Amino acid sequence: MSVGDQKDGIPRYTGIGKGLYLSLAQSSESGRNTESQEQPTPTLILIFGWMGAKLPHLRKYTAVYEERFPGATKILIQCEASFFWSRESTRQANLAPVVEVLRSLGYISPRPQVDSGTSSMSLLGPRVLVHAFSNGGCSQLLCLGRILEKKMAKTTPSPALASAIIFDSCPGIGNLESSKRAFTGLIRNPIIRAIGNFIMTVIYIYSKLMKRLFAKKDMAQVLRAALHNPRLLPWVCKYTPRLYIYSRKDELVPFTEVEKHAQEAEVAGFNVMQEKFEDTAHVAHARTEPERYWGAVDRVWFEACKKEEARSE
Repeated sequence: MSVGDQKDGIPRYTGIGKGLYLSLAQSSESGRNTESQEQPTPTLILIFGWMGAKLPHLRKYTAVYEERFPGATKILIQCEASFFWSRESTRQANLAPVVEVLRSLGYISPRPQVDSGTSSMSLLGPRVLVHAFSNGGCSQLLCLGRILEKKMAKTTPSPALASAIIFDSCPGIGNLESSKRAFTGLIRNPIIRAIGNFIMTVIYIYSKLMKRLFAKKDMAQVLRAALHNPRLLPWVCKYTPRLYIYSRKDELVPFTEVEKHAQEAEVAGFNVMQEKFEDTAHVAHARTEPERYWGAVDRVWFEACKKEEARSE
């Protein structure tokens, strides 16, 4: 199965699993810039969609990434509501094809010396750009990180070069109403939507009771804490630039929750950047103000490249 089209040379995305799509790099160097080029580009872009995001919506982002970084391999990961009710073993099994792709491309094993034909260069490691949308995308990101953390116990990760993480409209805790909108907002059938809202209400009340009686954190709180792990993926660390993109008018994830998480990360020593919109809706910032949105993406990648240069000096 493929998505996208070949218009203007934009490659098709090939389905590698349920909700998983791959677009291989379109150049012989897989997007790796040589020293003669002004700024290195990512070799790998991981895009974690928001919960319930349809391919046509996500394609608007992948199309821009194809235009900006044609030499990067892109992996698109969708998130369905069922992810949150699944066992951890099921979640990890669903992401297994992504791990196999990363392994086959050498991203979770030592990288060899490569003769480019005109000059020999050592592929020291990947340049990875991570883009996670909403809590759904962050949950998939964390799940992949847990898988790779176990894999790294038996294999050596490639040393990281430039890398950056984008948190788009996240993370948030939310209340009952925002949770119901997130999980059932796309359901058109009123009866099914009503059933879904009832289930969400029961789950919400249950989680609050567990928190009050046993001081047990709910799913959103666990997610927010986990995102403060400096090794979310093998190629990132505390100095990896993090860009928070959010809006004052977001009805699903209050801007105060995003700013609190960004502040906590900054206090913990993370390299934090923020882009705050005023009137854009949840995960709709690029649609409303595309130049500003993609300018922020360019800036965080520029910051990542600066960090790489500083480490090489």
